[in-house]
Amino acid sequence: MEQSIIKDIRRLYTKSILWTIIMTVITVIISLLVIFGTIERPANYNEKLIQKQSEIMKNHPSKYMKPSEFNKMKRYLEKNDVILNKYSPSGKLIDGSEFSGLFQGKNVIDMFNQIHFYKGYYHLVQPVVINHQIKEIWVYSYQIKSRNTVSRYIIFVFTALSFVSPIVYFILFSRYFINKLYRSIKEPLEELLNASNMIRTKDLEFSLSYNSNNEIGQLTQSFGQMQRELKKSLYENWRKDSEWAVMMSSLSHDLKTPATLIALSTEILNEVDELTPNQQSQVDIINRNITKVNNILKSMGHASNVKDPTLIDNVMSN
Repeated sequence: MEQSIIKDIRRLYTKSILWTIIMTVITVIISLLVIFGTIERPANYNEKLIQKQSEIMKNHPSKYMKPSEFNKMKRYLEKNDVILNKYSPSGKLIDGSEFSGLFQGKNVIDMFNQIHFYKGYYHLVQPVVINHQIKEIWVYSYQIKSRNTVSRYIIFVFTALSFVSPIVYFILFSRYFINKLYRSIKEPLEELLNASNMIRTKDLEFSLSYNSNNEIGQLTQSFGQMQRELKKSLYENWRKDSEWAVMMSSLSHDLKTPATLIALSTEILNEVDELTPNQQSQVDIINRNITKVNNILKSMGHASNVKDPTLIDNVMSN
Protein backbone atom coordinates (compact mmCIF):
# COMPACT_ATOMS: atom_id res chain seq x y z
CA MET A 1 0.00 0.00 0.00
CA GLU A 2 1.30 3.41 -0.94
CA GLN A 3 2.52 5.44 1.97
CA SER A 4 2.37 9.20 2.29
CA ILE A 5 3.58 11.90 4.63
CA ILE A 6 -0.01 12.44 5.79
CA LYS A 7 -0.22 8.78 6.81
CA ASP A 8 3.12 9.09 8.61
CA ILE A 9 1.85 12.12 10.51
CA ARG A 10 -1.37 10.31 11.46
CA ARG A 11 0.62 7.28 12.57
CA LEU A 12 2.92 9.39 14.74
CA TYR A 13 -0.10 11.22 16.16
CA THR A 14 -1.68 7.86 17.08
CA LYS A 15 1.58 6.73 18.70
CA SER A 16 1.71 9.94 20.72
CA ILE A 17 -1.82 9.37 22.03
CA LEU A 18 -1.15 5.68 22.75
CA TRP A 19 2.05 6.35 24.67
CA THR A 20 0.38 9.22 26.50
CA ILE A 21 -2.39 6.88 27.67
CA ILE A 22 0.12 4.19 28.74
CA MET A 23 2.34 6.59 30.69
CA THR A 24 -0.66 8.35 32.23
CA VAL A 25 -2.03 5.02 33.50
CA ILE A 26 1.39 4.14 34.95
CA THR A 27 1.63 7.57 36.58
CA VAL A 28 -1.86 7.26 38.09
CA ILE A 29 -1.06 3.78 39.46
CA ILE A 30 2.20 5.02 41.00
CA SER A 31 0.40 8.05 42.42
CA LEU A 32 -2.28 5.86 44.01
CA LEU A 33 0.35 3.57 45.50
CA VAL A 34 2.20 6.53 46.96
CA ILE A 35 -1.00 8.13 48.24
CA PHE A 36 -2.24 4.97 49.92
CA GLY A 37 1.23 4.23 51.21
CA THR A 38 1.57 7.64 52.85
CA ILE A 39 -2.04 8.39 53.67
CA GLU A 40 -2.44 9.91 57.09
CA ARG A 41 -3.74 7.42 59.58
CA PRO A 42 -6.02 8.35 62.45
CA ALA A 43 -4.69 8.40 66.01
CA ASN A 44 -6.53 5.20 66.94
CA TYR A 45 -5.28 3.26 63.89
CA ASN A 46 -2.78 1.20 65.92
CA GLU A 47 -5.36 0.51 68.58
CA LYS A 48 -7.76 -0.97 66.03
CA LEU A 49 -4.91 -2.89 64.40
CA ILE A 50 -3.93 -4.46 67.73
CA GLN A 51 -7.52 -5.47 68.48
CA LYS A 52 -7.68 -7.26 65.15
CA GLN A 53 -4.26 -8.95 65.28
CA SER A 54 -4.48 -9.91 68.95
CA GLU A 55 -7.80 -11.60 68.25
CA ILE A 56 -6.18 -13.59 65.46
CA MET A 57 -3.31 -14.71 67.68
CA LYS A 58 -5.67 -15.45 70.54
CA ASN A 59 -7.75 -17.78 68.37
CA HIS A 60 -4.63 -19.63 67.13
CA PRO A 61 -2.28 -19.75 70.11
CA SER A 62 -0.55 -22.98 69.11
CA LYS A 63 0.35 -21.56 65.72
CA TYR A 64 1.91 -18.37 67.10
CA MET A 65 3.74 -20.24 69.83
CA LYS A 66 6.07 -21.27 67.04
CA PRO A 67 9.02 -18.83 66.87
CA SER A 68 8.76 -18.46 63.07
CA GLU A 69 5.09 -17.46 63.11
CA PHE A 70 5.56 -15.25 66.16
CA ASN A 71 8.48 -13.41 64.55
CA LYS A 72 6.52 -13.01 61.30
CA MET A 73 3.68 -11.32 63.20
CA LYS A 74 6.19 -9.27 65.16
CA ARG A 75 7.80 -7.92 61.99
CA TYR A 76 4.39 -7.09 60.51
CA LEU A 77 3.37 -5.12 63.60
CA GLU A 78 6.70 -3.31 63.75
CA LYS A 79 6.05 -1.95 60.26
CA ASN A 80 2.95 -0.34 61.73
CA ASP A 81 4.75 1.08 64.80
CA VAL A 82 3.52 -1.67 67.14
CA ILE A 83 5.97 -3.53 69.39
CA LEU A 84 5.20 -7.17 70.20
CA ASN A 85 7.03 -8.70 73.19
CA LYS A 86 6.83 -12.11 74.76
CA TYR A 87 6.82 -12.68 78.57
CA SER A 88 6.73 -15.72 80.79
CA PRO A 89 3.59 -16.43 82.94
CA SER A 90 5.45 -14.80 85.85
CA GLY A 91 6.03 -11.58 83.91
CA LYS A 92 9.68 -12.08 82.93
CA LEU A 93 10.68 -10.79 79.50
CA ILE A 94 11.49 -13.68 77.11
CA ASP A 95 11.60 -12.08 73.67
CA GLY A 96 12.32 -8.39 73.32
CA SER A 97 14.40 -5.71 74.98
CA GLU A 98 11.93 -2.98 75.82
CA PHE A 99 9.53 -2.61 78.73
CA SER A 100 11.20 -5.30 80.88
CA GLY A 101 9.80 -3.63 84.00
CA LEU A 102 6.19 -3.64 82.85
CA PHE A 103 5.08 -6.25 85.44
CA GLN A 104 7.48 -5.22 88.17
CA GLY A 105 5.72 -4.90 91.54
CA LYS A 106 2.33 -5.79 90.06
CA ASN A 107 0.04 -8.79 90.07
CA VAL A 108 0.41 -10.23 86.60
CA ILE A 109 -2.99 -11.90 86.57
CA ASP A 110 -4.74 -8.64 87.36
CA MET A 111 -3.23 -7.08 84.22
CA PHE A 112 -4.56 -9.71 81.81
CA ASN A 113 -6.68 -8.50 78.85
CA GLN A 114 -6.29 -4.89 79.90
CA ILE A 115 -4.47 -1.87 78.53
CA HIS A 116 -1.81 -0.26 80.73
CA PHE A 117 0.21 2.93 80.20
CA TYR A 118 3.96 2.59 80.76
CA LYS A 119 6.93 4.64 79.47
CA GLY A 120 4.82 6.64 77.02
CA TYR A 121 3.25 3.53 75.47
CA TYR A 122 -0.05 1.76 75.83
CA HIS A 123 0.33 -1.97 76.45
CA LEU A 124 -2.31 -4.63 75.82
CA VAL A 125 -1.53 -7.67 77.97
CA GLN A 126 -2.82 -10.90 76.45
CA PRO A 127 -2.34 -14.30 78.16
CA VAL A 128 -1.74 -17.33 75.94
CA VAL A 129 -3.99 -20.09 77.20
CA ILE A 130 -3.61 -23.64 75.89
CA ASN A 131 -5.44 -26.54 77.55
CA HIS A 132 -6.55 -24.22 80.36
CA GLN A 133 -2.94 -23.35 81.16
CA ILE A 134 -1.16 -20.02 80.72
CA LYS A 135 1.87 -20.73 78.56
CA GLU A 136 3.07 -17.21 77.76
CA ILE A 137 2.06 -13.58 77.86
CA TRP A 138 2.00 -11.49 74.70
CA VAL A 139 2.17 -7.73 75.12
CA TYR A 140 1.27 -5.31 72.29
CA SER A 141 2.81 -1.88 72.86
CA TYR A 142 1.74 1.18 70.84
CA GLN A 143 1.30 4.93 70.94
CA ILE A 144 -1.81 6.88 70.09
CA LYS A 145 -0.73 9.36 67.45
CA SER A 146 -1.40 10.11 63.82
CA ARG A 147 1.06 8.87 61.24
CA ASN A 148 2.54 10.53 58.16
CA THR A 149 1.39 14.06 58.90
CA VAL A 150 2.92 15.32 55.63
CA SER A 151 0.82 12.98 53.52
CA ARG A 152 -1.74 15.69 52.70
CA TYR A 153 0.93 17.53 50.71
CA ILE A 154 2.02 14.35 48.99
CA ILE A 155 -1.59 13.59 48.11
CA PHE A 156 -2.00 17.05 46.62
CA VAL A 157 1.20 16.75 44.55
CA PHE A 158 0.42 13.32 43.14
CA THR A 159 -3.22 14.16 42.54
CA ALA A 160 -2.19 17.25 40.58
CA LEU A 161 0.41 15.16 38.76
CA SER A 162 -2.28 12.68 37.67
CA PHE A 163 -4.30 15.49 36.08
CA VAL A 164 -1.35 17.31 34.50
CA SER A 165 0.61 14.26 33.28
CA PRO A 166 -1.55 13.58 30.16
CA ILE A 167 -0.84 17.06 28.82
CA VAL A 168 2.86 16.83 29.64
CA TYR A 169 3.21 13.35 28.15
CA PHE A 170 1.36 14.31 24.98
CA ILE A 171 3.60 17.34 24.46
CA LEU A 172 6.76 15.29 25.07
CA PHE A 173 5.77 12.36 22.85
CA SER A 174 4.45 14.66 20.10
CA ARG A 175 7.72 16.58 20.12
CA TYR A 176 9.72 13.35 20.03
CA PHE A 177 7.79 11.83 17.12
CA ILE A 178 7.69 15.12 15.19
CA ASN A 179 11.48 15.40 15.49
CA LYS A 180 11.73 11.80 14.31
CA LEU A 181 9.56 12.59 11.27
CA TYR A 182 11.57 15.76 10.62
CA ARG A 183 14.83 13.78 10.59
CA SER A 184 13.34 11.24 8.17
CA ILE A 185 12.30 14.07 5.82
CA LYS A 186 15.41 16.21 6.29
CA GLU A 187 17.88 13.64 4.89
CA PRO A 188 16.23 13.16 1.46
CA LEU A 189 15.55 16.91 1.16
CA GLU A 190 19.22 17.68 1.83
CA GLU A 191 20.14 15.03 -0.73
CA LEU A 192 17.87 16.67 -3.33
CA LEU A 193 19.28 20.13 -2.49
CA ASN A 194 22.85 18.91 -2.97
CA ALA A 195 21.85 17.27 -6.25
CA SER A 196 20.25 20.51 -7.52
CA ASN A 197 23.43 22.43 -6.65
CA MET A 198 25.50 19.88 -8.63
CA ILE A 199 23.18 20.26 -11.62
CA ARG A 200 23.58 24.04 -11.39
CA THR A 201 27.36 23.57 -11.69
CA LYS A 202 26.79 21.16 -14.64
CA ASP A 203 27.93 18.16 -12.59
CA LEU A 204 25.60 15.24 -13.27
CA GLU A 205 27.73 12.52 -11.71
CA PHE A 206 25.71 11.87 -8.55
CA SER A 207 23.28 9.26 -7.26
CA LEU A 208 20.17 9.49 -5.05
CA SER A 209 19.93 6.81 -2.36
CA TYR A 210 16.52 7.63 -0.85
CA ASN A 211 13.90 5.06 -1.82
CA SER A 212 10.35 5.19 -0.50
CA ASN A 213 6.77 5.21 -1.74
CA ASN A 214 5.84 8.52 -0.15
CA GLU A 215 5.75 11.91 -1.85
CA ILE A 216 9.44 12.60 -1.23
CA GLY A 217 10.32 9.20 -2.68
CA GLN A 218 8.30 10.04 -5.80
CA LEU A 219 10.03 13.41 -6.02
CA THR A 220 13.41 11.66 -5.72
CA GLN A 221 12.48 9.26 -8.51
CA SER A 222 11.38 12.16 -10.74
CA PHE A 223 14.61 13.97 -9.93
CA GLY A 224 16.62 10.89 -10.88
CA GLN A 225 14.71 10.60 -14.17
CA MET A 226 15.44 14.26 -14.87
CA GLN A 227 19.13 13.64 -14.16
CA ARG A 228 19.22 10.76 -16.65
CA GLU A 229 17.44 12.82 -19.31
CA LEU A 230 19.80 15.75 -18.74
CA LYS A 231 22.83 13.49 -19.04
CA LYS A 232 21.47 12.00 -22.25
CA SER A 233 20.71 15.43 -23.70
CA LEU A 234 24.02 16.89 -22.56
CA TYR A 235 26.04 14.01 -24.00
CA GLU A 236 24.15 14.37 -27.29
CA ASN A 237 24.97 18.08 -27.37
CA TRP A 238 28.61 17.35 -26.58
CA ARG A 239 28.71 14.88 -29.46
CA LYS A 240 27.19 17.41 -31.86
CA ASP A 241 29.54 20.14 -30.65
CA SER A 242 32.48 17.83 -31.17
CA GLU A 243 31.39 17.01 -34.73
CA TRP A 244 30.77 20.69 -35.42
CA ALA A 245 34.25 21.64 -34.14
CA VAL A 246 35.89 18.96 -36.30
CA MET A 247 33.95 20.15 -39.33
CA MET A 248 34.90 23.80 -38.74
CA SER A 249 38.55 22.88 -38.26
CA SER A 250 38.61 20.77 -41.41
CA LEU A 251 36.85 23.43 -43.46
CA SER A 252 39.20 26.11 -42.19
CA HIS A 253 42.20 23.97 -43.06
CA ASP A 254 40.86 23.15 -46.53
CA LEU A 255 40.17 26.80 -47.37
CA LYS A 256 43.44 28.05 -45.96
CA THR A 257 45.59 26.37 -48.65
CA PRO A 258 43.93 27.92 -51.76
CA ALA A 259 43.68 31.26 -49.97
CA THR A 260 47.42 31.15 -49.33
CA LEU A 261 48.13 30.31 -52.96
CA ILE A 262 45.96 33.18 -54.16
CA ALA A 263 47.72 35.53 -51.76
CA LEU A 264 51.12 34.43 -53.08
CA SER A 265 49.93 35.00 -56.66
CA THR A 266 48.78 38.54 -55.89
CA GLU A 267 52.14 39.31 -54.28
CA ILE A 268 53.82 38.26 -57.51
CA LEU A 269 51.46 40.45 -59.52
CA ASN A 270 52.22 43.40 -57.24
CA GLU A 271 55.89 43.18 -58.27
CA VAL A 272 55.03 43.51 -61.98
CA ASP A 273 55.49 47.14 -63.22
CA GLU A 274 53.69 46.73 -66.52
CA LEU A 275 50.16 46.34 -65.06
CA THR A 276 47.57 48.67 -66.41
CA PRO A 277 45.55 50.75 -63.93
CA ASN A 278 42.56 48.49 -64.44
CA GLN A 279 44.67 45.39 -63.78
CA GLN A 280 46.19 46.95 -60.67
CA SER A 281 42.67 47.75 -59.42
CA GLN A 282 41.64 44.11 -59.86
CA VAL A 283 44.75 42.95 -57.95
CA ASP A 284 43.91 45.31 -55.08
CA ILE A 285 40.36 43.90 -54.97
CA ILE A 286 41.81 40.39 -54.78
CA ASN A 287 44.16 41.45 -51.92
CA ARG A 288 41.31 42.96 -49.93
CA ASN A 289 39.17 39.86 -50.32
CA ILE A 290 42.10 37.61 -49.48
CA THR A 291 42.44 39.61 -46.24
CA LYS A 292 38.72 39.08 -45.55
CA VAL A 293 39.04 35.37 -46.26
CA ASN A 294 41.99 35.10 -43.88
CA ASN A 295 39.98 36.89 -41.18
CA ILE A 296 37.08 34.53 -41.76
CA LEU A 297 39.40 31.52 -41.58
CA LYS A 298 40.88 32.89 -38.37
CA SER A 299 37.39 33.27 -36.88
CA MET A 300 36.51 29.75 -37.99
CA GLY A 301 39.61 28.49 -36.20
CA HIS A 302 38.52 30.22 -33.00
CA ALA A 303 34.96 28.97 -33.42
CA SER A 304 36.12 25.35 -33.67
CA ASN A 305 37.54 25.70 -30.12
CA VAL A 306 34.37 27.22 -28.61
CA LYS A 307 32.41 24.68 -26.48
CA ASP A 308 29.26 26.81 -26.22
CA PRO A 309 27.74 27.26 -29.72
CA THR A 310 25.79 30.31 -28.54
CA LEU A 311 29.06 32.25 -28.49
CA ILE A 312 29.79 31.68 -32.20
CA ASP A 313 28.03 34.83 -33.35
CA ASN A 314 30.18 36.91 -31.00
CA VAL A 315 33.34 35.20 -32.28
CA MET A 316 32.40 35.63 -35.94
CA SER A 317 31.51 39.29 -35.42
CA ASN A 318 34.89 40.05 -33.93
